[in-house]
This record gives sequence, structure tokens and C-alpha cells, in this order.
Amino acid sequence: MPKTIGDTFLFGVIPDYKKAVLNFITKAERVDTKSQAFDDIVFDVKRRRVSEGLTKILVSPNLVLGRTDLVMPKAFKAFVAKDPKSGNAAKVFIDVTEIIKLVNGKYDCSEINWLISYVIAGMTYYIYSMAPNKILMDTSIINDGGDCFKALFSYIIDRIYKITSVPAIKKKIDYVLVMYYMFNLLGKDQSLEASARSVRNTALKLTDIDDKDARTVDIALKDGDFDSLNTFLSMLGRLFNLKDITVNIVLSKWMEAFQPGTQFAMEFFPAFSMMLTHAYIGGFLNNQNLIEKITGKPMVAFCKSILRIGDSVV
Repeated sequence: MPKTIGDTFLFGVIPDYKKAVLNFITKAERVDTKSQAFDDIVFDVKRRRVSEGLTKILVSPNLVLGRTDLVMPKAFKAFVAKDPKSGNAAKVFIDVTEIIKLVNGKYDCSEINWLISYVIAGMTYYIYSMAPNKILMDTSIINDGGDCFKALFSYIIDRIYKITSVPAIKKKIDYVLVMYYMFNLLGKDQSLEASARSVRNTALKLTDIDDKDARTVDIALKDGDFDSLNTFLSMLGRLFNLKDITVNIVLSKWMEAFQPGTQFAMEFFPAFSMMLTHAYIGGFLNNQNLIEKITGKPMVAFCKSILRIGDSVV
């Protein structure tokens, strides 16, 4: 079973979102995407030519666009949950309160890039929940995603501890960052020798670390180091003498750099993917310029793969 956002460490320490999610599911006014009043928005999305399947997803019965008095937190603009109004079937819920209005009998979208970004995020979340292997076993998601994750997280650690000044230490930290991405976000099985070996080989390739240096890290690792964001940061502090490293410090620097709403990207794959695809589409829903600068071509390859996977499923 794929990891859920409720399994993350941050979900347990950040204010409870359950009430907001339940309120949205049960009380939001649902946009009739099948009506003629929605046709202009469908046309605008199709005209952008981002993805062949995007317009199909937009009018799918598995997607709910909702408007409510209370806008959802940025991290929950698109999410997957059971719909009590449809026999508890899993659906994608998207909060369009801020961008879609009914004007003279027609729906109008003030930020089409935001809508496209939310639909891609919701699509990814849905595939991850319903058919996870289509995403988690994809070569680009593994390699390009690992490259992006390593670069983003390493940037944050460098802002705190200036690790770029010691290249040998930075390579070791990047090495465990790739492993954390593979074990924690992609859910690779640490207990299976073949899986663990594959993860190690990927980490070696993406960091170009010397095998001897990698082995010194391997020997120092303990069971549970990759189980949660908290245990992972504790391991970084233990192995690399990063004094006083805590979730709060890293979380603060992460949101300062990439903007609030991106925090779950540190430990939940759909949120990480959303962070990258938001930047790729270009609606300034996060600090896309910095994200693009840090991740470069691997981000583009990752996002194109997400869209390709989406098209193959629709």
C-alpha cells in the first residue's frame, strides 16, 4: 500500500487538517464540469496544450471542483479522499474557490495556470493512490526525481550548515538524501536485498560519490534512519555533526525558500511531485524561479514523465 499523507511526521505535528478536509468534502459547492457553463474553461485548458489527457481529467467523474467560504490550506488545494456523496468512491478534490466564479451563467477562471497545476497535482495523487507502481517504478521518477529531491534538500541543509564548503561531506549527505527519497517517498523495501542494492546503486550514480566513502556511510546507518523525517534528520546530525538540526529548523528554512504549502514535499511523494509540477507550469504557486534554478533539466524531465504517465492512464 502506498504511503498516505497521514503517515507523514509533519501531519502529526502541524495543525490538524482533517476538519478542513472533511468540511470541504461535505459542504463545498461543486462545479458542474459537464455543463455548458463550464465549456469555456475546458477550451482554455485545451488551448494550453500541456497534456492530451488533461481535459479528460478535468471533466472526469473522479474529479470534484469545489467552492467554499473557507479556502483550503495551500498544501491541500488538491487531494484524494473518499466521497460520501458517491458511495465512498475515491476522488480527487480541488479547491477552486479563489479562481473559479459563476459570471452571467458561465464559469470563469481567473488563473488558468493554477487550475492546470491543481489538476496535474490531483491526477498524480490519484494515480499514486490507485495504481502506485505506474509512478513509483518509472525510471524517470526514480532518477530525475531523486536528482531533484537531492538538490532541493541539499540546498536547504547548505543554507543552514554551509556544507558546500566541504565537498566530501556534501557528497555523503547527498548520498543519503537520494536513499531517503527512495526508501521514504518512493517506498522501496529496505528489507529486500535486491531493493536495497538497487537504491544504493541509484544513490551512487546520482551523487558520483566514491564507493569507499559510500561504504563508510553504509556502516554508520542504523535501522529506522529512513523511517520518518524526524529520524532522518537525527541521522544527519549523528553522522555529519550537524549540530542542533531539528524538524522545526529545516521546515522553517524549507518554507522560507520554497514558500508555504511545499512542506510535505520533504516526505510525501504527491506533495513533492506537486511542488515540481507547480514550478513547471509556471503559475507562481511556489517559488518556481528558485526551484527551477536548483533542479534544472531533471525537473523538466520529471514533470514530462508525470504528464506522460497521466496520459497513459486516462
